[in-house]
Amino acid sequence: MDTARHKSLSFVFFCIVMLMLMSCSQNIPEIKLASYSVVFDYDSADSYPSSRLSIFIESGTDSRRCRSITATSSDSGYSWTTENLIKFQDRNNVFYCGNTSLSVPDGRRIPEGNYDIEFMSYDGESDSASINVTYDGDFALTQASGVPALMEGIGGRLYISIFDIDGVLIYHGENKGEYRDSRSVYSKFREARTYRDVWISADSTVICIMPSVEVKNDLQ
Repeated sequence: MDTARHKSLSFVFFCIVMLMLMSCSQNIPEIKLASYSVVFDYDSADSYPSSRLSIFIESGTDSRRCRSITATSSDSGYSWTTENLIKFQDRNNVFYCGNTSLSVPDGRRIPEGNYDIEFMSYDGESDSASINVTYDGDFALTQASGVPALMEGIGGRLYISIFDIDGVLIYHGENKGEYRDSRSVYSKFREARTYRDVWISADSTVICIMPSVEVKNDLQ
């Protein structure tokens, strides 16, 4: 994956997380809530997806104090420790930090079951929580063309991410039918060059990022 595309997709994940989850520092870190999403990414209409795990915690302290997060799957034994964290504060002054790109070697499925989550601060203090990761395994075995039917069957919502010629995200939001194709995207965003549909399950635990579509710069 090239650098520009990686940065653009990272920002897409950030926007998705903001939609899902919508200073003085204390000394002891605190996890108020831990949440997850399994992300399926499709390269083409007839391809099967790559998958990764997104984990975020709602912190009782300033998330800028978070140094690392460790996620350990109790059943499979897989464990991830990352300092590459997205940190932000929402409009209600709630702090979050997490990572959107925890993947399993050799293209294997994200393990289901119990995960232990540990939050470590720069002061060496820590807090922990547990989450139970579950998702419909059919998504891992479904080509991109079959995703809309799967998502509609579980009350999924359709979003769209639109990019300019440099791969920079210029819009991300729910698609209620106004962006049906390349032409409808271009009529609203003349600087658009590509877009990707994004399906999100009703409970936000599954995210499907559909293949990139080129935006044609004409209205004929």
